[in-house]
Amino acid sequence: MSAELLEDDNEAESEAVVPREQLKPAALKPGAKVGLFAPSARPASPLVLKRCIQVIEEMGFSPVVGQNVMRNDGFTAGSDEQRLDDFYNLLQNNSVEAMYCLSGGYGALRLLPLLDFGQIRQHPKVFLGSGANDVLLMAINQLTGLVVFHASNLDEIEDKHSFNSAKNALSGSSENMVINCRDTNDMSFESAAYSLSERKCEGIVAGGNLTALSSLYGTRYQPDLKSKILILDDFNERNSILDRWFTTLYLAGSLHEVEGIAFGGFPGCGARGSNNMLSIEDTFGDRIKELGLAACFGFKFGLASKDNVVPIGIKALLDCGSGRLEFLEAAHQTD
Repeated sequence: MSAELLEDDNEAESEAVVPREQLKPAALKPGAKVGLFAPSARPASPLVLKRCIQVIEEMGFSPVVGQNVMRNDGFTAGSDEQRLDDFYNLLQNNSVEAMYCLSGGYGALRLLPLLDFGQIRQHPKVFLGSGANDVLLMAINQLTGLVVFHASNLDEIEDKHSFNSAKNALSGSSENMVINCRDTNDMSFESAAYSLSERKCEGIVAGGNLTALSSLYGTRYQPDLKSKILILDDFNERNSILDRWFTTLYLAGSLHEVEGIAFGGFPGCGARGSNNMLSIEDTFGDRIKELGLAACFGFKFGLASKDNVVPIGIKALLDCGSGRLEFLEAAHQTD
């Protein structure tokens, strides 16, 4: 499918009303086909790709690999058109029931103006990914209403916990209904909740990677955060940069509208040099105090040590006092 044709189609679509009522994908049964694609960077090597294929097979599903996932066009897995072809070949294949991002990096943002979101709504599959790929997931949820899944990219699944979380998200298991900050089997300081209040709040879950979210501001793909529970995480970033993105949300008025914020572990993030010695909690704390937000730090999702999948687009309860995020409805279609 040519990018030129898609651009023409999207000019008309941008003026049309895109349905945004909540839409849930069907849960996968054993043996179902899972499309593997690389909307951003390619997997690091053929060995990594082989392991990703094995992970899907070990989950009991059948992988279908995009033709261009190992191509290299600078920092992306092939050109925009090649990555777009993989996306549409998998999307329009009715036997493929889920689409899983193989790897992170950068590049998914470039695909957004080329996508026909009406077609995505017509083919409601289980979409999973994180990091830079969150721009794709957040845009899909915003413009189609489809529930999507903030999950480890396939090449980041490295332990039993993240494996089971991803498998449960594909199969619709109820085991993913609660995420706690505190792990009773983990005595480290990282396994704890920190909040400035004991508040509870309810709302539809939105957000994901902070850098990805901020890159959508000022575009038609910017998520509507009014009355939402915002989840945020990031990876290996300076606190000063994180403050830049968080302040963008503040200046845009989004932080004034959310019901509450659940912060992930932000692994690898922190101060860089003596000019900034603030912790993650300090970095975001002044805005939270000013606005009186319900917010809690330390959730095990994103690239935190104990990865959990977060459905984007369903109702949840955030309990800041106990460090608990409880999903109040199923993320998949129910009979």
